[in-house]
Amino acid sequence: LSVQMDGLRAEGSLLSQVTESLNEGVIALDASGQVVRMNRTARQMLGVHDALPFSADRLPDDVALRTAIARALDGASTDELETEVFSRTVKLTAIPLRDGGAAVALFDLT
Repeated sequence: LSVQMDGLRAEGSLLSQVTESLNEGVIALDASGQVVRMNRTARQMLGVHDALPFSADRLPDDVALRTAIARALDGASTDELETEVFSRTVKLTAIPLRDGGAAVALFDLT
């Protein structure tokens, strides 16, 4: 059990390092709509500083972002949708995750 726990910690650390190194914003939500992972780039783009996990309701009140998240949580993808958040033009993609939840990628076009 100890070896398995060490392996899970190492995997979590690697995932965190990879997502933090990206120039794109990354948000992961669980099936109940809680934001469980959000990289620094996404936090800067969206102006979010809440500790994880937190409700997706705490994300900016942008119709395109909220709709894409809701669709992904319902099993549908949204590809390369442009929206404006805090005077930044952002391209977003949202996909459902196999075991429930959703992943959102944000690219700042500004």
